[in-house]
Amino acid sequence: MISVYLVSVTYPPCSNDSSIMKDYFLLALRLYFCVALVFYAEQGGLAKFNWGVQGISDNLVTNLGFPFDAFPLVFSYLVLAAELIAPLFMLVGLMSELGAFLLAGAMVVATYAHLVLWKQGVWSTIENKNNVHGCLVYLIFAVIIFVYGAGKFTLQNMFSSSEKSKSS
Repeated sequence: MISVYLVSVTYPPCSNDSSIMKDYFLLALRLYFCVALVFYAEQGGLAKFNWGVQGISDNLVTNLGFPFDAFPLVFSYLVLAAELIAPLFMLVGLMSELGAFLLAGAMVVATYAHLVLWKQGVWSTIENKNNVHGCLVYLIFAVIIFVYGAGKFTLQNMFSSSEKSKSS
C-alpha cells in the first residue's frame, strides 16, 4: 500500500508538467505559423484576401488544371477560407481541428503544384522566402494541430470551462 501511495504522489506532477509543456508547445506553434501565414507570407492569407476571389481564381486556381478549373470560384473560396479564416481560428483556438484540416488540404494541393505542375523541386516546398516557409512546412504544422489538437490555451477551452462552472 505504501508503494502505491508513493507512486500516486510522485508521478502525477510529472505527467502534468509534460502536459503543460505540450500545451505551451502547441500554443507557440499556433502563434508562430498562423501569424506567419496570415500576416507575413507574401502569398498568404491577407495577400489572397487583397487579390479577391476572382483574382485567386484567375491567377492560381485555373492554372492547376482538372478538377480545379471546372469550378474555379468554389475552389477560390476554399483557398481563401483555408489560408485566411482557418489560421485566424486556429490562432485563437476556435474549431482548430477543422481549420487544420482545411489548411492541410490547401497545402497538399500547393505541394502537388510545386512538385508536379511547376516542377520547382522539393526545396521549394520547404523553403520559400516570399512565404516565410514552404507549403510542406505549413502542411506538417497543420497535421500536428489536427492530430494533437490546439492544446488547453484556447478560447474554446475558456468558453467550455466557463459553461461548466455556471452549471455547477
